[in-house]
Amino acid sequence: DKMKLRELLHDGKLDYESQVMLAMDLEDDEKLKELLKVPIGPRVREDKAFPDLFPGDNLYKSIVFSYPNEEIAIAALNNIGYERNLKEIIKHHDNPRICDLAKERLKNQ
Repeated sequence: DKMKLRELLHDGKLDYESQVMLAMDLEDDEKLKELLKVPIGPRVREDKAFPDLFPGDNLYKSIVFSYPNEEIAIAALNNIGYERNLKEIIKHHDNPRICDLAKERLKNQ
């Protein structure tokens, strides 16, 4: 039931990634805008030699490629940090504006 899911989304009990995924499913643009203002911060995994500096990249890339609202897709694009993800967007996205913004972001990193 969508009402219960919306309540769950807005009650603050879900972690960041779950909130983003639920907001995507519900196409809650306002909540996504709010969540994308503060990207997932760097975290170090003990089982890796190098820290995962952009742990939200896959989530943000998914929004860029699948979310119908261009403004939200651009907000997610602005949180992407890894060069390879920006290059993938440039190469595979069908929206020229998104591709141009990804090129600009890549150039300014």
